[in-house]
Amino acid sequence: MMVNLDKREKLAIADINKVRENLKNDGFYLQLPPAPDAALQHIRQKNTKL
Repeated sequence: MMVNLDKREKLAIADINKVRENLKNDGFYLQLPPAPDAALQHIRQKNTKL
């Protein structure tokens, strides 16, 4: 996905300065989904209908 960062001051989840630095140094930025919440995992284990 391509996003123009020139006029942006912040991003929803990622630190924009880190994104810009990685783009400059590596040519890309890889954003992974956040780690699963322990409470949510507990609920999923108990819920047998899913």
